[in-house]
Amino acid sequence: MRLLFAAGLWLSAQLPLHAGGFEFEPRMDLRWAGGAFAVSTADFNGDGRDDMAVIQHGYFEVLLQDASGTLGSPVRYGEDGVFYLTVSHADIDADGVQEILLGHAGGLTVYRWNGTGLSIENHPSANACWFMASADLDADGRSDVLCHGRDGDASIYYSAPTGHLGAPVYMQTSAHWPRFEELRYVTQARLKDVTGDDKPDLLLAANTSSTFFVYPHDGVRGFLPGTSYSYPPGYHVRSGSIEAVDLDGDGANEVIVTMPCNTPCAAILVYEQDATGHLALSRTLTTHDIPRALLAYDFDGNGYQDLLVGHSGWMSVGLYKGSANGLSQGEHRFQVPVEAFPEGYSLGDLNHDGYMDLAVANSFGISLMYGRPGHPIANDLDGDYVSDVLWRRVTGANVAWLSADSTTTQTIGFADPAWQAQATGDFDGDGVGEVFLRNTTTGANQLREAGSAPTTITAVSNRDWQVVGAGDFDGDGQSDLLWRNARNGANVIWKSAHYKRQQSVRGVTDLRWQVAGVGDFDRDGRADILWRHATSGRNAIWRSAHFRTLQPIRAVTNIQWQVQGIGDFNDDGADDIVWRNVGTGMNTIWLSADYGNQQGVVAVTNTNWTIAAVGDYDGDGVSDLFWRDEQTGSNTVWFTADRDFQRPEATVNSMWNVVR
Repeated sequence: MRLLFAAGLWLSAQLPLHAGGFEFEPRMDLRWAGGAFAVSTADFNGDGRDDMAVIQHGYFEVLLQDASGTLGSPVRYGEDGVFYLTVSHADIDADGVQEILLGHAGGLTVYRWNGTGLSIENHPSANACWFMASADLDADGRSDVLCHGRDGDASIYYSAPTGHLGAPVYMQTSAHWPRFEELRYVTQARLKDVTGDDKPDLLLAANTSSTFFVYPHDGVRGFLPGTSYSYPPGYHVRSGSIEAVDLDGDGANEVIVTMPCNTPCAAILVYEQDATGHLALSRTLTTHDIPRALLAYDFDGNGYQDLLVGHSGWMSVGLYKGSANGLSQGEHRFQVPVEAFPEGYSLGDLNHDGYMDLAVANSFGISLMYGRPGHPIANDLDGDYVSDVLWRRVTGANVAWLSADSTTTQTIGFADPAWQAQATGDFDGDGVGEVFLRNTTTGANQLREAGSAPTTITAVSNRDWQVVGAGDFDGDGQSDLLWRNARNGANVIWKSAHYKRQQSVRGVTDLRWQVAGVGDFDRDGRADILWRHATSGRNAIWRSAHFRTLQPIRAVTNIQWQVQGIGDFNDDGADDIVWRNVGTGMNTIWLSADYGNQQGVVAVTNTNWTIAAVGDYDGDGVSDLFWRDEQTGSNTVWFTADRDFQRPEATVNSMWNVVR
């Protein structure tokens, strides 16, 4: 069985069309009878829009994207007596349009756009083409193609000045498949520079071998003899996938392989060059079960490569976010059907909105996950896509516990006690959170970011106006400020914390209605306002902060029940409400703000304990609870709101308060 990722070779060279947060929408399934087992996405007809090619039962179909950003009806292609094994794409004639590459037992077939449709070109070989990769091997500006069979037999097709592929040049490698039970085996090739000479090397991984292989470029157009790299002792499984990407921004690619087993064996292994020029294991990332697919791309446009991981058999793909500090420790997982051995992943902008989308071939057909601006990560003050806990001292100091870890701190500057921290958010969309502070004496306002001077924003001298929440109300990937007038009940939103970019919000003159929280409860990419009436216990949600979308939710007339946080506790992309009874210590979570769909939380009958903050403190995409004992100063984290998975933190005296 093949894993197909060559599309990522072309995509990784492109710049994203945006910068800011990123996430995938819930999947959409395009069903093919009998399913699909390979997919490739790129611009096949030169109109600047990405299209999709899908292999099913030996033939393939092409779906062209139209001017509305919609994939059209599939058009079938095939050859008599030829069963296609794999699909990819490359620009072999350097005209800016991607050709479709199809491997089969007799070699390689190329389909190229002729102005009205696709023309076929056959390139026979003595070797089969079970999997492939492409790159410019001879530095002529055109892509060349490497095909690999099951017995270490490779064929290299060089692009000629005519823009067509020449006869294959044969090469022997050490990547073999056994003849029996072929569908159990996964192999992948990459053509990327990992030796530092700016020429593509050949990387091979096969889960039939306890090593991966690197064949350095020979400086002309071929490869030198390969070097094998053994996996660390103790790992009894082998990677069939491999990726090379610059994770730390130093200009050199690291090599990434996986250990496709169940936790705690499951791991992502990162290798980088040492002083001798050899690759050495530099980092091991924990990951979800059975990681078999790897694909790198800068999804959020921050200048650092992110890593997409497919978990076969677990209906999910995970995303590790890249930053100046390398990959995030945590993995944000998205639900999508994948087979026990996923055979096809490809990235492309399939609706022409400037965000990268993911296509996955599976037994349904193709599952599409469209990219969109991501929610700003709650209280992420250092840009690592993991929430932090912000402390403010009554004397004016501000300190963050990175990832809620009391041993890893960061100073956010000093502001005298007249300044009140009223909100946090990513107001400029750069992935690093800022703290909004308001001067309770003068009405001055400012944003503070770690390591930067304060940014002054428009003052509001009327001190009846206070910020009561922050969230991305318009879905642009940047946090906005929600203001409420404590005297007359007027409300307004400053988009991206800009006074001149206001959004009017219906006033609520009954001041007993209070903003209890802000979150995206309907998973539409826009923050909603949760209102709670202080005396009657009624509750309501304003979708995207609009009164006209008001949705009453179950009243809680016992006002000892208080909303103590908003977060996504079941990783479904919708925010949930955390409730705590301050009289009894009972706790519960309303999933998607639905009283009828509750998640139990262990009671904490000592009511000195409060949920001081909610955030994703391990970066796994699931929110956690940060508890504080207001009397003793003790603190602890409950991961995924589960008491059995907690991490005690340092005790902090009452001079310090957590900023929600």
